[in-house]
Amino acid sequence: WSLQPFLLYDIAPIVAQVWGEEVAQRWTMPTKSLIDAGVKVTYGADRWSDPMRQPMWGLQVLVTRQAVNGTVYGELEKLDRSTALLMMTRWGAEYVLREEELGSLEPGKLADLIVLDKNPLDSSVPDEALSEIKVVTTLVGGEVVHGSLN
Repeated sequence: WSLQPFLLYDIAPIVAQVWGEEVAQRWTMPTKSLIDAGVKVTYGADRWSDPMRQPMWGLQVLVTRQAVNGTVYGELEKLDRSTALLMMTRWGAEYVLREEELGSLEPGKLADLIVLDKNPLDSSVPDEALSEIKVVTTLVGGEVVHGSLN
């Protein structure tokens, strides 16, 4: 199953308004329930230029489940950071049937990776600040295409 966190952010309040708060709380992107049932949920984004499709922003939404109106929808569906990052890496590679080339750092894989200014697994970075983590360098196929390694 592939999801786009911005849909939770934007759509959950609309679901609550149309079908009620209980439906929005229980059924808007039941991500953790799906994962607990054995589904490898993946992260998706239609375009990179929209701030609501930036990966660190999406990570924040998956971890906090906070919508545009400030309400947390589906408290029990919050993900830990490690699981959310698996969605963005290994499980995403499996989703596009390229797990032999992408999704993890291993010999023989493409070496598509990013260097961040903060560690998203560092608990000293508040959940509400995950979207502020910046990409310092991007490598595609092991070659720097953004930033530098200096």
